[in-house]
Amino acid sequence: MEPLPRPMPARTLAERARSWVDWFGIGRLIAASAATVIVCVGAVWLVRTPPPATESSLPRATTTVA
Repeated sequence: MEPLPRPMPARTLAERARSWVDWFGIGRLIAASAATVIVCVGAVWLVRTPPPATESSLPRATTTVA
């Protein structure tokens, strides 16, 4: 009967991250990061409060009764 194979030693987080980047590709990682930033900036631009209209700062005409 053959002995059971030894389990692989635990890999560090840095080793796992490096192997994931090698598998995913640095170009895809950069493109995905840039797309995420662009989408977030676009979302902030779309949801921001618009500046008050120019008409709101103009004086109002009133009539005074004498």
